[in-house]
Amino acid sequence: MKMHLIGTLLSLQVSEPEFYTDYVIKTGTDTSAVTIEWAMSLVLSHQEELLKLAQEIDENVGHDHFVHSRQFEVGVLDWFAHLWKTEKNDYWGYITNCGTEGNLHGILVGREVFPDGILYASKESHYSLFKATRMYRMECEKIGTLITGEIDCADFKNKLIPHQDKPVIINVNIGTTVKGAVDDLDLVIQTLEECGYSHDRFYIHCDGALFGLMMPFVKKGPVIRSAAHP
Repeated sequence: MKMHLIGTLLSLQVSEPEFYTDYVIKTGTDTSAVTIEWAMSLVLSHQEELLKLAQEIDENVGHDHFVHSRQFEVGVLDWFAHLWKTEKNDYWGYITNCGTEGNLHGILVGREVFPDGILYASKESHYSLFKATRMYRMECEKIGTLITGEIDCADFKNKLIPHQDKPVIINVNIGTTVKGAVDDLDLVIQTLEECGYSHDRFYIHCDGALFGLMMPFVKKGPVIRSAAHP
């Protein structure tokens, strides 16, 4: 039986309760904005650390020149590409302010590729996915989930069959908001192929706002990206 990150943390809480407290788990699964606010409040509460941060900024950035964000954005993209073992010429992107913006942009790209495509997303997907369909006037099919919160590919297949004349825009979750479920990418692609979709007739958006950063470090975690389906 697969165990996702939240399940792993809860099991560690049983064996090492002094390290894996409710506070640690809740903080680690909070949204980006709240987590950053929490970190900044800690820095502001410890003046010695704030002085170290200011000194580091002075040494590495300085005050005598204009700083453009592009080099930092490229650096972040390169770091994540290396983390996910992506080849140099196989990625592009920009830094968003939050997961919602990332979803809105990702689905917009999918709609630009397939103007008449239908968005398929599990009912456990983040609300911003369904918000995107209203903003972009797209058709949408909500897919049922397993008890773990993962997308139910049997239901996915049932929803695909009546619409085989239209391209697919599919959201794959790398950690759902409530259950921390990770969708099986290989099974999603296998389902598409079984329904007669060639690779030029579907677009995959992966929502990794929750576990996209953490998953590569999780031992025995779900496989998100295989060599067969880069």
